[in-house]
Amino acid sequence: MVSAGTAVGTASAGWANVAITSALTSAASGAAISTINNRGDIGAVLKDITSSDALKGYVVSGVTAGFTTGVLDQAFGVTGDNINHVTKGFDLSKPAELMQFGAYLGAQGGAQAMAQTCPAWGQP
Repeated sequence: MVSAGTAVGTASAGWANVAITSALTSAASGAAISTINNRGDIGAVLKDITSSDALKGYVVSGVTAGFTTGVLDQAFGVTGDNINHVTKGFDLSKPAELMQFGAYLGAQGGAQAMAQTCPAWGQP
């Protein structure tokens, strides 16, 4: 039997894991692209992947993925089986589910937009 505290801890670990994985994947992808673009110049690669824009991108990626996993998936009933499906398990032939899917995508896009325009970045 799972206690409420354990369930909350497991859910927190789940979204945090997704957020960290997303940020690290973004960093690794950026490093690979930068290595190719800079023809293997490690100094230039390090400069690219540690730039303020790159670091902001890693945080935005992690926040968006964590929010989607920790909040949106539960709120919209997206289960583990459907997380990697394009439609997230919504039956788009049904108008009600099509609207739910649109709301899900809108909420996800809103979360990403808020993360990108966060006042902490020092830009309005």
